[in-house]
Amino acid sequence: MGDRAQLQLTDGLNSVFLYTHWNGYNLPTILAAGLDKARDGGRLTDPTYCLAIVAKQFFAATGGTGSTTGAGLGFEFGDNDDEHGGPLVFNIADGTVSFGINRVSIEDFLKSPAESVGWR
Repeated sequence: MGDRAQLQLTDGLNSVFLYTHWNGYNLPTILAAGLDKARDGGRLTDPTYCLAIVAKQFFAATGGTGSTTGAGLGFEFGDNDDEHGGPLVFNIADGTVSFGINRVSIEDFLKSPAESVGWR
């Protein structure tokens, strides 16, 4: 049970995966909130700060702070269910967000997070 999904944060060479057990349906909205915050703070193109802002937003939204369950992180794609079928990917190096074969710019993603990448 649950609604498991993962967000892959990458620079094209290295990746970190953020895992949610219960909030997979909302993952594009969670990422969009983090990207909005990074953009508003002038950190969208600063990898260290941008990724930290996105990760903080993710854990705040998924209950991962102060809890021992519900959210996590790792260095490889792991536990996921068939409902989503793969990670939502934010590539800071080329400024894109993708899911499967669908890849869009950050600006296009922010206009319509789930629909722009075909999140299901």
